[in-house]
Amino acid sequence: MTFRLLLTVALVSAAAALTGGQALAAGPSMTLGVAEDAVRAPDLPSAEAKMAQLRLAGFTAVRVTSNWLPGLVAPTADELRELRNVETAAQLNGVTVYVSVYNPGQKTTPLDPTAQSEFARYAAAIAADARGAADSGPFTGEASCYVELGTEIAARMDVKFFTEPAPEIAFVEPSGERAAEKRQFESERLSRWFGS
Repeated sequence: MTFRLLLTVALVSAAAALTGGQALAAGPSMTLGVAEDAVRAPDLPSAEAKMAQLRLAGFTAVRVTSNWLPGLVAPTADELRELRNVETAAQLNGVTVYVSVYNPGQKTTPLDPTAQSEFARYAAAIAADARGAADSGPFTGEASCYVELGTEIAARMDVKFFTEPAPEIAFVEPSGERAAEKRQFESERLSRWFGS
């Protein structure tokens, strides 16, 4: 285990001791986690050993990072292997994993539509891999948003974010049909996200 993880564990343990258990007042839904890439490993036994130490320290969540570089639309095989090792080790130890995708440094900030699409595809590929799904293809920068205007009426805005010189927004008139579309959209998303 790295010195950074040991230092983090020591600091959190000291803070918990100093508060005298006051964190429990937040209720049973509070999760204590750590941002720590030290749990990443090229092999499962190493990742599992690091995750077990993290869990023994009292953490139930960990945030790891994945760095996108221009031109990439999916993580490399080595990157996916490490992320899968983290995920499996976390499952074995009852730890929730959060993955943050970053660009390393200002020179790799995705500023143009092509780079932004690549970045979005990279992040989506990680999410799809975690769900066991296939890559959904290029991110087109298109989205819709429903606006509820009462109990039985809604409008929709369709946005194309990558149009030049500015995003293109189309407003679809309010109607009962839009309200029905909104309810269907909500139902599908809630089921997909939360299994309800």
